[in-house]
Amino acid sequence: MTESLQSAPQNRVLLLDVDGVLVTPPEMFGARLLRSHPEVATEFFCGPFMTASRGEADLLDVLPPYLERLGYTGTVNNFVTEWFESENHPNHLLPSERLPIVPAHLDKHCPVP
Repeated sequence: MTESLQSAPQNRVLLLDVDGVLVTPPEMFGARLLRSHPEVATEFFCGPFMTASRGEADLLDVLPPYLERLGYTGTVNNFVTEWFESENHPNHLLPSERLPIVPAHLDKHCPVP
């Protein structure tokens, strides 16, 4: 077994980007945040949010400094609850049967710079 396989995490997680496909809210929470606080939101979504999305940090741990900068006075849990509830609009138009999962190969779809 190669060293890279030996160091691979034992637990695997499937992270789905559901925005606009599996959920279709009137407005995505992140879009609203980017509009109202572009600098702070961009820094958060391009940094700690991505780190948490990869499982390298806990979202609840990386949020507090950004909530303070946003002027949010509630708790971290309240913020996350508001976030998830605002996007809780399942797309009921999706087929009810299971569709095959097809891996995306971005290199085939993206032009080479």
